[in-house]
Amino acid sequence: MSKPFTIVVCTYNGSRFISLVIEALLKQNNLHELVHEIMIVDNKSTDNTKDIILEHSLKHPLINYCFEEKQGLSNARRHASKAQTDWVIFVDDDNLLQCDWLIELQRTIEENPNAGVINGAVIACCIDELTNEELHCLHAMYHNLACTHLKEEDIKGSKPNLIPMGAGMCVKVEALKVIDKEGWLVLTGRTKNSLSSGEDTELSNRVFAQGYKYVCNYNMRLKHIIPASRLSSEYMTRLIIGLTNGRYDFISNNRMFIISRFLRCIKYIAMIVYMKHIFKKSKVDSIEAFSAKYNILSAKTFISRTKNDLLIGRN
Repeated sequence: MSKPFTIVVCTYNGSRFISLVIEALLKQNNLHELVHEIMIVDNKSTDNTKDIILEHSLKHPLINYCFEEKQGLSNARRHASKAQTDWVIFVDDDNLLQCDWLIELQRTIEENPNAGVINGAVIACCIDELTNEELHCLHAMYHNLACTHLKEEDIKGSKPNLIPMGAGMCVKVEALKVIDKEGWLVLTGRTKNSLSSGEDTELSNRVFAQGYKYVCNYNMRLKHIIPASRLSSEYMTRLIIGLTNGRYDFISNNRMFIISRFLRCIKYIAMIVYMKHIFKKSKVDSIEAFSAKYNILSAKTFISRTKNDLLIGRN
């Protein structure tokens, strides 16, 4: 029987954690029975990421190094359309999969024949000692940092995620090949200078347009490494602006974008009024204050872009 999975790790300057990511993949139960290839796509790194990957590839034949000149996460992910397996597993360069992850994925596929996109639980993993301010920021913003849960014990009893996310996203290769043939994604995702996003949603929606369904199984668990640097005010501001710009660009590529923009602006205006009230009542470094602050930033960013486009433009 042919092996069902190709693992694709897209990385940009990921030298700090890439070895940990690779080691977690190599510890997967039934790895050699289930995985045809671990494809690591270097999205034009400027550090020693390439050297680290090549060192691992010499020891482990499953690992193949690829280079993508054009920056942007979706450009790196396009390499997955070349996979020779039924499924591609997208793993970020700061994701650590638990050892039974692949077995749980295989079971999920067998139980859901119409699935086209599958996710599991993404648990925040802080490797640095955090200040109280950073800790409060993490508690307020972990969903924006691509995590479903703060701690593993939070998983029990929680409702399955309804929105696909890039970390640990599993996609039917047949659907990817159709997308590649029709024309790859419009949104590029994160680059050296931008934390824009939305490419995960675009990819998923194009898979669903082919008739496939979304499945979430929290028994598939991975840890998402979050260093203290990603909890700084400067990084979080860039992240929220990037996420909002990605959302705006995604909406702008839809046929009914004018109505969608207008309705979202109305929602955001109401949010700003409410969040300002919450912010005034909260302590400056509290979880509530962080949540209110960045919700206001997101709302203002979206409204500002809508104004600049005079509602109907697509700049």
